[in-house]
Amino acid sequence: MTLPQPLWNIEDDNIFHLIAIYKIIEQIFYCAVTFTDGQNLSLVLASCRRTVHSKISLPWRLQLMSFYRSQRRIALLSLFFLVMSMLAFGADGGARNGKSFIYTLSNPSGPNSVVAYEVSAETGQLTYTGSYATGGLGQATDNIIAVQQSAIAWNGHFLFVVNPGSNDLSVFSVNADGSLDLVRHGIPSGGNGPVSIAIHGNLMYVANIGDDSVIPANYTGFRIDEGRLEPIAGSTVTLNVLDHPATVLFNDDGSLLAGSRGIAGKVDVFQVERSGLLTRTAELPGQPGVLGLAFNPVRKSQLMGALTFLPGAASYAISDSGDISVVNTITDVPSIDSCWEVISKDGSKAWVSAPMSASITLYQIDQQGALTRVSAHGTAGLGAGAADLTFDAHERFLYVLKSFGNKLHAMRLNDSLAEAGVEDVQTVDIPGSQLSAIGLQRVDIAGEDSNGRR
Repeated sequence: MTLPQPLWNIEDDNIFHLIAIYKIIEQIFYCAVTFTDGQNLSLVLASCRRTVHSKISLPWRLQLMSFYRSQRRIALLSLFFLVMSMLAFGADGGARNGKSFIYTLSNPSGPNSVVAYEVSAETGQLTYTGSYATGGLGQATDNIIAVQQSAIAWNGHFLFVVNPGSNDLSVFSVNADGSLDLVRHGIPSGGNGPVSIAIHGNLMYVANIGDDSVIPANYTGFRIDEGRLEPIAGSTVTLNVLDHPATVLFNDDGSLLAGSRGIAGKVDVFQVERSGLLTRTAELPGQPGVLGLAFNPVRKSQLMGALTFLPGAASYAISDSGDISVVNTITDVPSIDSCWEVISKDGSKAWVSAPMSASITLYQIDQQGALTRVSAHGTAGLGAGAADLTFDAHERFLYVLKSFGNKLHAMRLNDSLAEAGVEDVQTVDIPGSQLSAIGLQRVDIAGEDSNGRR
């Protein structure tokens, strides 16, 4: 993060009152850090404090503190309004009066489209809001459907999607009502059959599956400039024919990139150079049918993978240098073909989906990253398949893509350890899909103030 430069020149007689205001703001920031993630706020606050202390002599700071103590009532009043605002907007920073949307790709063998749903913050239910042509082609084949993850990615400004049938990418802007505008399309993916997108900052990598006969799979890099994508020369990492990469993703700080190769049964780890190029640091074999991968949001060195051919799940430890090792592996025969997973914000739980059994399995994650299977929840009666997973903005609901049934299913999370800790809420259709939908991405749109500003 780039810290802000000072917004004022501290030289005149108004310094006394100006810094008093700063101290009040500081108190508010401390409260904000308590209620929110606060990492960036802490860095900003530290920068402000260093700036003030470097400009103000000790006698002035002593007078300031005396003045500040006399203004505690103002500070407490400010804190009161801050807390009220947080209750209105939500402690996770997402506006309660804002909106959330979930997007998936219809991915038929023909013109592809993004299908949009609005999410009810209260009930978790989904309302279909529209379908938007990508300008590319889908591919309703068994080497694409339910064997990939992150076919749609959101960088906070634009929605990026794959078109496996035309070997290209499309870019959309997202409006306040969740509707989409196609910004660019027909961007070559750097290979054949793009299936997964990873984004960190202005860097993107795409996993291309190949053609299963002649054209090999690969990972290819791009720079993001607004909605434009520029290929990074020399970034393509060529894999093998029939390796079937399924997932590519960055770690939290973007220093490492991980990828899964389902048929090859391997997990790849790369160091990300400043140039955007990749340097391989590890290749872990013997991971039967590894498809979905997810980094633990709390234990940053922990990676989790779903093992389709075991079936079950594995936990991995990744060092700062990019070495990878297995923490533990869990066999889950009833799931039949574990494929995708999501991990809770506190890093203590994970849910794994399995298409053939149409089930969701709950795992607990201990402090060392080891997995324990808890229970499963069946959804076969609500539509075939169980693929990509995502939470709502407040992690009260869980959504699963039921590719083989043209359905999107909503579940409420509870504190129970039975039935994977979920309860069925709703199942909706996916228009335009041929039992072929791929990808699931949530986008949160901030609410507007009284002047219509977001």
